Amino acid sequence: MRKKIASGAIVPLKEALTYLYWYKSDLRSFLTSCLRDARILSTLDWSDYKRNIIANLIDRMDRNQDIFQPDLLRLMSEVACVRDFSHLERLEDGELKADRAKIAISALREYLFKKGMTVKVRMLMSIVGMLLGRLEKPDDMIDTIQKLAKRHIEMGITEEQYETLESALIWTMAHSLGRDFTPEVEEAWREAYRELTTVIKEASLEVA
Repeated sequence: MRKKIASGAIVPLKEALTYLYWYKSDLRSFLTSCLRDARILSTLDWSDYKRNIIANLIDRMDRNQDIFQPDLLRLMSEVACVRDFSHLERLEDGELKADRAKIAISALREYLFKKGMTVKVRMLMSIVGMLLGRLEKPDDMIDTIQKLAKRHIEMGITEEQYETLESALIWTMAHSLGRDFTPEVEEAWREAYRELTTVIKEASLEVA
């Protein structure tokens, strides 16, 4: 049985979603792109206040984590990685709206990547860092990947945790590089990470 997402992560997720989009249509589009099956969105009362809509959605997903946990993790990851607030800044009182969104998302990041990060995810981050550091020695890569695959099996690493790590990695790189972290650089890092984890997953099947 999966370990449930702590309730402490649910509150900052609600707050971040509440402030991330001003218009409900934009919020719905974002949620549709994040959820594996967006049919749950059609069961919500979209004439209600935005905060209530989000609360109803996230509470329902939280109560049924056996079904929606991957979607909750994806939502947290995607929201935490938002860095462009121009859609808020161009509105009336846009600077204030953007600041509120930034503060709410910062609180979610704080929980996900510092307080709420599991031991497994911390180990994954250190493992990927070690592996990236050895890219200059390609002859050692096969042996290293096989060892990592064996460790991941022993740790019980799940698909959702690989996704969480990707978001944590991108967030870290964005804050480290600042303006140098362009969309092109971000895409290159994402592609490299996904290729790396694909190889690890394939190796896991071989050593299982």
